Parts: sequence; structure tokens; C-alpha cells
Amino acid sequence: MAQDFYKSASQDKVFEAYGRIRAALNHHRSPPGSFLNIRLVAARLKISTTPVREALIRLANEEVVGFIRGRGYHTLFLSSEELTADHEFAMVMMKYAMEAKGSGVLEKPAIGPGQLWEGRPVIEELQAIKINALVEELYATIARLSGNGRVVRNMGGFCARTGHIRQYGLMSSSAIREALSSLDELAAALRNGCRDHAVRIAQRHTDLIIGALPGLVRDLNNRANSGRTAVEDLL
Repeated sequence: MAQDFYKSASQDKVFEAYGRIRAALNHHRSPPGSFLNIRLVAARLKISTTPVREALIRLANEEVVGFIRGRGYHTLFLSSEELTADHEFAMVMMKYAMEAKGSGVLEKPAIGPGQLWEGRPVIEELQAIKINALVEELYATIARLSGNGRVVRNMGGFCARTGHIRQYGLMSSSAIREALSSLDELAAALRNGCRDHAVRIAQRHTDLIIGALPGLVRDLNNRANSGRTAVEDLL
């Protein structure tokens, strides 16, 4: 029992490190190729280096950060082509999940993403972070409808790689705000068993985001190159 407790406590620290590092990366204020100092990250988070390494391994597996043997983990340059492919694949996964035989029906959440801002421009970054968290929760819920563990894991990786797009887009792009606010209608369609309608909404949602990607990626890469802020300073 004691062993289970320590194992659980260790995983909690990995989860905390993963969430904090990912949130820092989502600010996208560090130039591409910036290496993370594991000891400094651990000191900032007030934990040992072991959970930090495990969190970075997970982020590297999700392609949120890069890894060079002998040098370590580093931030990445954003590519609109790669992000477009990510969103196209996410659409395939959502369609599969929504059309899967025996998939469940969504329960009504306490609050939907669109209800937090009702489509208006988002001014505060903290609000964008909260909205994005609800969006990712809905993506994950849709993936679980598939009953396929690989779809669930791949959707988690997609969310990790694309969170900065949604957060920044909420504050700067009407197309992203329209795309994310449509998720309330998508969820309602699934709750009512209207899966064909839900798939059409999801496709429109995806098309809107893909159309906005080139401009958002350009702006985020410019911000990263001009920001010159170490990831450790954003923790």
C-alpha cells in the first residue's frame, strides 16, 4: 500500500510538471531551438528532476518539444503545414468517434466553451486558457466515444500540440472564435443523437481553424523570435 502511495505521488508530480511546462510553452515567447534547463525547471517547480524528465519525455513523444541526444529538449518552430495536417487528422478521429458503432451519447456539461465568452473577443489570456481547457475536454470526450484507446491518446497529443493556436486565436482571430463557439452546437447535436449534423459542424469547425492557421503561425513565430524569454521564466 505504501508503494502504491509513493507511486501515485510521483505520478502527480509528473502530471504537475507536464501541465506547467506545457502551459509555459503555450505562451510561445521563447525562440525556436531554445533548450530547457531541467535542473532550473525542477527548481522553479520545487520538485526533483526525475518528474521533470518524465514530463519532457511525454512532451517530446507528443512532438510538443524536440529532443537532441546529448543536448536535451528544445522549443520548436511552428509550421502551418504540420498544424494543418494535425487538424485534418483530428477531424478524421472526431468523425470516426462520432460515427463509431455503439459509441455513447454526450452528457450535458455544466458549461460549454462558447458560454464563457459568447463569441465576443477575448481580452485576457487567463480567460483564453480557461476556454481552451473546456475545448480540449470536449475533444477528449468525443475521442472517448470511439471506445478506441489509440484515438484517445492521439487526440491528447493533438491537444498538446495545438493549444497555443486556440489560446492565441481566441484573442486575435474571429475565425477561431467562431470555430470554438460552434462546439456548443456540436455537443448539443451529439446529445440529441444527430451524428450526421455533428460531423458537418465538426468539419466546418476544422475548416475555419485551418483557414486561420497561416496568419496565426506567422504571428506566433514572430512573437517567439522577438520575445526572447526563457521557458523557465514562464513557469
